[in-house]
Amino acid sequence: MKFLKDVEYKTPFIFLILSILWIVLSDALLFDYLTNSTNQKTISIIKGLVYVTTAAIIIHLLIRSDLNKIRSINKNLEDTNNYYVSIFENNHLPSLLLNHKTLKIQEVNKAALDLYGYTTDEFKNLHISDLFVKSHSHNVELEQFIKSSQNRNYIKTTHQIKNEELIIVEIFSGPLILNGNLNILTIINDITIKSKAEKALRESEAKYKKLVENIPDVFYLMSQVNGFQYISPQIKNLIGFNPSKNDMTSDIILNHIYPEDKQKYLNFRKIVFETFEPDEINYRIQDSGGQIKWLQERVFSIQASIDDVMLEGVITDYTEKKLLMDELVQAHTKINQSLKVKNVILSNLNHELRTPLNGILGFANLINKNVVTGNEINEYTGLIIESANRLNLTLNSLLTLNEIELGHRKLFFEEAGVKDFLRLIYDSNSKFVKMKNLTFDIDVKDDFKFYTDINILSQIFFNLIDNAVKFTNTGKITLKGEFITIGGIWIQLSVIDTGIGMMESEIESIFEPFRQGSEGINRNFDGMGIGLTICFKLIKLLEGKIEVVSSPGQGSEFKLLIPFKIPKEEPVSA
Repeated sequence: MKFLKDVEYKTPFIFLILSILWIVLSDALLFDYLTNSTNQKTISIIKGLVYVTTAAIIIHLLIRSDLNKIRSINKNLEDTNNYYVSIFENNHLPSLLLNHKTLKIQEVNKAALDLYGYTTDEFKNLHISDLFVKSHSHNVELEQFIKSSQNRNYIKTTHQIKNEELIIVEIFSGPLILNGNLNILTIINDITIKSKAEKALRESEAKYKKLVENIPDVFYLMSQVNGFQYISPQIKNLIGFNPSKNDMTSDIILNHIYPEDKQKYLNFRKIVFETFEPDEINYRIQDSGGQIKWLQERVFSIQASIDDVMLEGVITDYTEKKLLMDELVQAHTKINQSLKVKNVILSNLNHELRTPLNGILGFANLINKNVVTGNEINEYTGLIIESANRLNLTLNSLLTLNEIELGHRKLFFEEAGVKDFLRLIYDSNSKFVKMKNLTFDIDVKDDFKFYTDINILSQIFFNLIDNAVKFTNTGKITLKGEFITIGGIWIQLSVIDTGIGMMESEIESIFEPFRQGSEGINRNFDGMGIGLTICFKLIKLLEGKIEVVSSPGQGSEFKLLIPFKIPKEEPVSA
């Protein structure tokens, strides 16, 4: 029996099989034994006793086996229960155990006592709703919590602790069976500090984002591998439109850089990526409207990962500043030029006024002292007249220039023929030209009428001829007239000389006031240097223009282009 008992504890199934074999074997032995010595009734009684005894033993052993299993299961349940209780009590997060029907608090752990400030007894008199803040959203949140309590769920809400302070919590809830009873396990995470920090971070981000978006400069963050990660909205003011996602993945700045500056910018960016040294660069871009803008970019790079480098940059549009700087440079240059011109004016004025005055006074004194003869008197008188004319010319030129600058010069248009006009100019200046032994010619193939201010045009020709005579020592001066239709309909009147000519650099400045090929008191030619300036300003009054063709040693040609105008018809009286 001890063997059977051991088998029972080890393998009840094997014991059951052996018991059945025992019944069969016993039945066979008894049948064989009793057949020879006992009647049939006695055999049946004995067999019945064997069956009953065997069945009782089997039932007893099976019941005992089930009881052992139950005890083992109960022990496991108790261990599991103790395990969960230990987890509940020792959890560092506040935990509550609620009745699944009433949602009253049944158990709390130490972390909950520390967080809320209640005692265990005080907690057990509370309903879960007592922890929620009594606000407009209270009922909604509580209803959500109750509905979700039968399942594992999560809500974020505000609780009020014993001292009436508000805390922000995350609640994780779900069903839990302890000691055979269904409960709601509620684990609470105090995220007040975290939420306040997140709120402060969001507010800080919003503040700095607003600050960045209101600063006119463009801020960007660019990955060497993945392109732009962020670029502030002011980029629209630079390029003329809001970039799309596709624009962000491409190099939107490089795409708008002025072609001449692109390689310089690529070299700059490569150096910054490689050296991690802050740097800055000035370059131009062309926006979507074709406008050129000057930008200054300050950048520095950081190692974002083993395979990537991030570039942080600030772009400033300093176009207005650049233009202002250019204007200041130009103004400074003009001031220097003005100072130089002032010195030239004073020098020329001193020479052009004193020289003829000295001549007039000197010759007049000689005549006044009666130290000259009759022939000398005539010669000195002629020199006095020549000096007076030179002085008069200087004063008239200054007055004419001032009159033009003030806009006081009146225009009187009238009809004239080209041949008649050039003949008038020729006759008025022939003696003056031939006094220097120069040939004086007129070249007009076709005669035609034009409409202009004869007096102004005559003054222009007088200054041009005076200039030609001054700079021509040998050869000739030619007056030429023709009708041209290049870029419009023009009357072209020219003064051509075979004088010393000019370099191209000199041509650019000859129409500026008080400028000559040589300047100062040691210059080679007389005059204030305003004759051509007067010509330039007078031709503009006639809505025309002046062009110069010249080269050193080859002479010069001054072309006056006057727009062709049809003479206005005078009304005929009846």
